[in-house]
Amino acid sequence: AAVQHPVVRMLVSRKWNNVEGSFYIVFLTLLSYALIYGSTLDDPTQYGGRANGLRLFCEVLSIIFLMFYFFEEVNQAERERRTYFKDPYNYFDWLGLILTFLVIPLRFAEVRYQWNVAALGYLFNFLRLFKFSCVTRTTGLYTKTLARIIYRDITRFSVVFTIVFLGFCGAMFMALKATGSQELFRIKNYLDGAWISEEDLAKELLEYTDNRHPFETMEERLTDI
Repeated sequence: AAVQHPVVRMLVSRKWNNVEGSFYIVFLTLLSYALIYGSTLDDPTQYGGRANGLRLFCEVLSIIFLMFYFFEEVNQAERERRTYFKDPYNYFDWLGLILTFLVIPLRFAEVRYQWNVAALGYLFNFLRLFKFSCVTRTTGLYTKTLARIIYRDITRFSVVFTIVFLGFCGAMFMALKATGSQELFRIKNYLDGAWISEEDLAKELLEYTDNRHPFETMEERLTDI
């Protein structure tokens, strides 16, 4: 009878969610290595070497976790029925599961868009962390408050997010100057697959031709355009 007491059941449920959340972090770690490292390879279907062997191990465990979470969601939907579909977090769960499962056939079919699907699936799987954070004292209230703000006042949240995002991007781009990493953001020549040089870029922007005087200044070129 004591086990059926609401307080005991709530305590057991919270402990289980904490344990399940820990396992989910392990799943995200495995999935992160499998997808992120795989995205750096020309052919992710090849598994030669230790790093790829570890990637294969992470992929197998990730699939096992995905199957477990899939059946868990099916079981939960059968138990809760209509109530299940009123929780927006459940839609994130299904999107993450389905999109990640789709990566498997797309990879072996050598479809380039597999990485778009993988990116979305990876994002939705990470968003599922909010589902577990709701039951903890540290982040529970904060997560629920943030979710309510986004759900009911998306306009003002978007304004605040845009300001922070633009400020962060600008600060990061300037900070990259110290390490000389701004080259990563240079314009790419998609015609021949090579990085476009300053001379080629100037020719395209200023409509440069061989008939022009080699000592012609930039101001003279701009005047003639």
